[in-house]
Amino acid sequence: VQFYAETKNFKNFFDALKTIYGPSRSGTTPLLSSDGTTLIKDKAGITQHWAEHFNNLLSRSSSVDPKALDLVPQQPIKEDLDLPPSLGEVKTAISQMNTGKAPGKDGITAEIYKAASPKTIEILYNILCSVWEVEEMPKDFKDATIIPLFKNKGSKADCGNYWGISLLSIAGKILARIILNQLILNISENMLPEAQCGFRPGRSTVDMIFVVRQQRLKQLNNSFGRPCL
Repeated sequence: VQFYAETKNFKNFFDALKTIYGPSRSGTTPLLSSDGTTLIKDKAGITQHWAEHFNNLLSRSSSVDPKALDLVPQQPIKEDLDLPPSLGEVKTAISQMNTGKAPGKDGITAEIYKAASPKTIEILYNILCSVWEVEEMPKDFKDATIIPLFKNKGSKADCGNYWGISLLSIAGKILARIILNQLILNISENMLPEAQCGFRPGRSTVDMIFVVRQQRLKQLNNSFGRPCL
């Protein structure tokens, strides 16, 4: 466990902790009602309260002025982006999926797609092309199972002290990755400013942090008149 912690291998770190201490005990934590006067203890009431909480949190109306969209510079129409993805793009998107992640409600993990046979990949490819042509995302691709994770601060009875982690279908993530790859390749490099280093190939945020640290180190060297380590 110490070795995994020192090498920042967090997946094996937590797997080792579960092996030593056993799986965490599942239980239902009572929640305070929206007005904070009632403690909800029954499972059905707790589930309903979580549904109301995330519905209010995620279904807020947009406050963006529609006129602001008219100020965004328009780019030439790229008709090639309307074409269905290639089989190679699907395979690339599958290879980019992170492993060791929880799947959506279908229970199909990224590891299964990566180990799938060529025939299975071809079936998935045909499904994604059909979605592309119909221009309507399947409900199973959009539905998410939201898991609340406690922030380790404040009262566990307060829904506001939890993060909501959405578990989505890996097939839907593959389609989203294909779209993202096309946008990065065809649009982002012409739209993003020079200072933008995240979410683009060959320009990691780590590089920017390194540059800032180097500049800070140079300033310290100039201030003290000698190298600073």
